[in-house]
Amino acid sequence: KHKPDPINAYGMSKYIGEKHIKDAGKPHVSVRTTIVGKNINSSKVSLVEWIINSVKNKKEITLFEDALFSPITIWHLANELKWIIENDVFGIYHISGNGIISKYEFGYRICKGLGLDTSLIRKGSIDDISFNAKRSKDQTLDCSHYSKIFGRVLPNMDETLDIIIKHYSGGAYA
Repeated sequence: KHKPDPINAYGMSKYIGEKHIKDAGKPHVSVRTTIVGKNINSSKVSLVEWIINSVKNKKEITLFEDALFSPITIWHLANELKWIIENDVFGIYHISGNGIISKYEFGYRICKGLGLDTSLIRKGSIDDISFNAKRSKDQTLDCSHYSKIFGRVLPNMDETLDIIIKHYSGGAYA
């Protein structure tokens, strides 16, 4: 099991929340994830939406080739959460995509799959940006414990990218 080591206030707030539900001594489930896809909150733009809309509007963007993550789409995660609820799963689990991809490759492959101009996507380093909160280059999650215990097969990166491209094809970007 991975021991939490939050590096910013956001991570610490998630850790404290998990601790509270765990310490309550009642059946609980907590899912650690890296979710991507459409954002239903109209005042916010998801990573996917920002990438697609920027490139669609001919704006150059920089994506990190040294920031790695293991995203799962909102569609895949919704199916997994439904299964968890229906099967009375309890505990703390990592649920994300089965594989690792850089933010650069992620954005590049989405835009390429949508027929957008990939020359507008620049490679960058997370070290070149001064964020308000510290961010890790390794934003991956290891879901093997969850998959092994419950026999669940989580989507690989090709499946993750394919469903994003499917949902954003036909010009339905925002």
